[in-house]
Amino acid sequence: MSIIIRRAEIVSFGKLKNRVFECGEGIHIFEAPNESGKSTLAAFLKYVLYGFAGVRNQTIAENEKKLYTPWDGAPAEGTVWVKKGNTEYRITRKSSGAKDTLTVTDAATGKPVPEMQDAIPGVAIFGISEEVFARTLFFRQTDLPQSRDAVLADQLQNIAVSPEEQINSKKAADRLAKAKNELRARAMGGGILPKLEKEEADLRERLERANAAAEELSLLRLDVRRQREMIAKNKIRSAEVAEEMDNLDRWDAKTELERLRSLDARVAEAEKEYASSAELIASRGEEDSAFLTGLLRRNGELERIRVSRAEKESELEKLDKDWEALSGGMSQQDADRLSKKLKELKIGQISFGALAAVFLAISIALFSVSKTAGIVLAAASLLALAALGVCFLLSRKTAKDAGAQGTKELRQMILAVPETERQRAELLSRKNALFEQLVSDRQSESAVSEEIEAGIRSYRVELGTDFSAQLQLLIDECQKIAKLDTRRKEAHGAYDAALGGREISAIAEKAEGAKEPERTRELADRERRYLNQQRELLSEQEKDKSVRLSAMEAKAEDPALLTGKLDAVTELIADGKKKYEAYDAARKGIEEASDLMKARIAPQIGERAGLYFRASTGGAYKSLEVNTEMELTAGDGGPSREADYLSAGTKDLAALSKRLALVDILYDGEGVPILMDDAFGRLDDSRLTATALMLGKAANHHQILILTCCDRERKAFDRAGVDYELRQSFDDAPAEQA
Repeated sequence: MSIIIRRAEIVSFGKLKNRVFECGEGIHIFEAPNESGKSTLAAFLKYVLYGFAGVRNQTIAENEKKLYTPWDGAPAEGTVWVKKGNTEYRITRKSSGAKDTLTVTDAATGKPVPEMQDAIPGVAIFGISEEVFARTLFFRQTDLPQSRDAVLADQLQNIAVSPEEQINSKKAADRLAKAKNELRARAMGGGILPKLEKEEADLRERLERANAAAEELSLLRLDVRRQREMIAKNKIRSAEVAEEMDNLDRWDAKTELERLRSLDARVAEAEKEYASSAELIASRGEEDSAFLTGLLRRNGELERIRVSRAEKESELEKLDKDWEALSGGMSQQDADRLSKKLKELKIGQISFGALAAVFLAISIALFSVSKTAGIVLAAASLLALAALGVCFLLSRKTAKDAGAQGTKELRQMILAVPETERQRAELLSRKNALFEQLVSDRQSESAVSEEIEAGIRSYRVELGTDFSAQLQLLIDECQKIAKLDTRRKEAHGAYDAALGGREISAIAEKAEGAKEPERTRELADRERRYLNQQRELLSEQEKDKSVRLSAMEAKAEDPALLTGKLDAVTELIADGKKKYEAYDAARKGIEEASDLMKARIAPQIGERAGLYFRASTGGAYKSLEVNTEMELTAGDGGPSREADYLSAGTKDLAALSKRLALVDILYDGEGVPILMDDAFGRLDDSRLTATALMLGKAANHHQILILTCCDRERKAFDRAGVDYELRQSFDDAPAEQA
């Protein structure tokens, strides 16, 4: 059943958009310059069959999704038609971001192919993985040939055991070895069985501890139950004491109610006495005592004002007499005049006395010289003395006119004038001030008297002349009323304080059903506190024991459960040992069979690869051996050598020969597409011609697509006389509709 790629429609992939490529059986050469999209076409075919590879790689060269996502940001999208036997599949794939959409339909009917819905098209059609596809059917110059290929070696092992690639004998042997190792690893203590054996020992030890813990738990549960019974008894007695305390509260309420009713009776009695006394006078309530005391105080002030007024009137009469006594004395003007006159007379006395003395002295001095001159001067001296006497007489006359005995007394009188004036001024000031005070006292006396009279009249009492007696009478009456008012208020206050803002009805309700207590509140409260303390202690002990019990119950394991687990683990160990022996026997059998079969298949691949290698090298090499690790050894008639010693071009031919041989073995002679992208760049013309001839024979049952940038391949096929189809560009026609 041959497989061929018939058509490829590229909607958008890499730099290609709306391109069509059609081909059929045989050899197809797509010859176009670099950058024309040949390698992109090859990558597109693999993408539709297998999807993008290397999407987790960071570099663009290794990440096909980054490399071939269209440059304009459009999704990668296209369709490939693959014909296998009589069925042609239409495979469409579209990738946008992380979303990948794949549809596979029958090209003839347009209906989905059920067996392809959840499969990878390349695996379902070609029977090989993407990695094997890239190492067999997809040959590129960039894939440097390797003398050893682990992937193809695994594939050879699969072929050796089964024709199905999905059956991997090495992987099966590895899985058996892994399963065996999981049961009992080579490392000390590794694997499931050692763990189970350790778990078995642990379970036995835990079972022993669980049995001991179960006995201890039984004792602890009994202790907790007893503790809870004691707490229950405490609660019952506490409820009884609480009921007793409640009766004590009701009894106290009853006692309080009786006391309140007694206080209420006292309030009523005080109100009655107060009302009876207050009817005697027009009482002002709380202000009576203070008001009347104020009036009495004002009456005292009135008496003091009257006494003060009388004293001021007496003092004013005395001041008037003193004023009259000072009014007959010398005025300051007279004193100034007399002082000036005495001063002038004093100057005259001094002047005339001095002249008399001078004239007398001169006359005595001149008398011896000229008696006449002496006599004249003596007469002048006498005249001066006479003038001095006149001045003296005038001074005495002035003193007598002023009422003084002499000039000395007159001078004293003149000196006393300022003091007299001061005394008169002071006396006048005192008189004026005293007169003003007297006027004020008279006004105050009148005002206070009117105030007292009005106050007394406010109590509707006859107004008499003795304010003090009337006020004292009123004060006595008001004090009596005040005492009664105080008593009334105290009764109200005592009642309100005892009531404390409560409702008397609430107290009466609380007092209902009160019974006389059997014991005092102190004794009942003492027992209540004891019971509370006991309950707290018992609760704390019960809590500690319960926590300990819970911890032990949580920690303790069920012996029955452990016994069951121990039996299960023992059974698992026995079963595991049987599996271990079975896995070991199966792995050894697979390895022996695989080695035997690979030893038979490897020579077949080498023989077929040798034919391809001899043809492509023009007979220069006679053989190409392939071992079970896919290592190549070339022989040219002399000693064989490893392929790594060959030239680059010859290594390419050896790798191509190995791939063609492996394809023949894989598909047992059935035709499949072989894609070659610039695969012959390192071959000379003669080798390329020989290779063209060899490929011409392979094309009898394989579809071969050759992508190249030059005409070397075309000329080589022409020289070899091998038929081929030449394409030098993509079709621009729109994609074929489904």
